[in-house]
Amino acid sequence: MNSRLGLRIERDDHGWVLAGSEASRFQLVNEYLLYLLDRNYSPATVRAYGYDLLAFCRWLLDQDLDLASVITNDLLDYLRVCREATVPGRVGT
Repeated sequence: MNSRLGLRIERDDHGWVLAGSEASRFQLVNEYLLYLLDRNYSPATVRAYGYDLLAFCRWLLDQDLDLASVITNDLLDYLRVCREATVPGRVGT
């Protein structure tokens, strides 16, 4: 099984967290999601942020990059991939 597919968002006792075999590589994401809950963001908003960060973390796994090593060019590459992705139902795809 592709390791990125094992990475997912789950609800736990504290809110939404990254889970799966590779989740420990992205502990900072879970800390951020908990921070949002502490700041009284709605659970739905935290969940939405979680899914956005899940997509980014999966991309990092595909690129064999660690979160701590991400530089501006990596972020720009990710945004380019998102912009160029085909999504059923999206206008222009």
